[in-house]
Amino acid sequence: MNFHDRLRDSARSAGHILCLGIDPDLERLSMSYSQFYTYVNQLLEAVQPAAIKPNAAYFEVLGSTGWLWLEQLVRRWRSKCPIILDVKRGDIGPSSRAYARSAFERLGVDAVTVNPWMGRDSLAPFADYAPQRGLYALVRTSNPGHADLQKQEINGQELWRKLLLDLPDWFAGAGAVVGATGLSDLRWTCQHLAQDMPLLIPGVGTQGGAADQVISELRQTEIELHRVNVSSKILYAQEDYPDLSPVEAAVKAFELYAEQLKL
Repeated sequence: MNFHDRLRDSARSAGHILCLGIDPDLERLSMSYSQFYTYVNQLLEAVQPAAIKPNAAYFEVLGSTGWLWLEQLVRRWRSKCPIILDVKRGDIGPSSRAYARSAFERLGVDAVTVNPWMGRDSLAPFADYAPQRGLYALVRTSNPGHADLQKQEINGQELWRKLLLDLPDWFAGAGAVVGATGLSDLRWTCQHLAQDMPLLIPGVGTQGGAADQVISELRQTEIELHRVNVSSKILYAQEDYPDLSPVEAAVKAFELYAEQLKL
């Protein structure tokens, strides 16, 4: 089964397009590594994400223990839904090929986030794994500093828009990261989106993006292909529901976002 079909099937099985971000900050819930490991697995046993997005930085900072956890996470949960590794890789030649092998062969994830701003040759080793594996190029990101470069114009067109339009010509079926924090830009994206381009949409929750507004824009496209990521507002939901256990709070938050993002 290719990556696009896996996206469609998992969305239909879950009934929504919520991607659960896994960004394990051990201090935020005052947990040890083993406690957080157990907590994440209990959460994933209790809910049905349409995708899982571990952010590699939070695992790498733990050293070899964190990398082992990441391998175990992928191995244990990949059969449940697609796993998108958030690494934002971008390099050239043998380095880029090594990054692609690490993600797709060593870890065995379904897709990765990549940084396209070095040009198409920096993405080619990842695209070589298509259509069984996917890539999401950073196009219009959710951080405030996106405007420093992405909003600059060339020949009257903002750079991020040019990249979105050029990306299908670079690699058929490539996905794009477009943040939920700029609703008008997301609307433009949906109006100009290539038919088979999946979107990964961060920025809902802590960064201020609204799930109901995002899903409204996505309905003019093939919605099953897209994923809206929520990380902190689910993983650290006990901050909003202090009377609940971490798992109970996270499940409650997950269900609220899944309802807003249902098909």
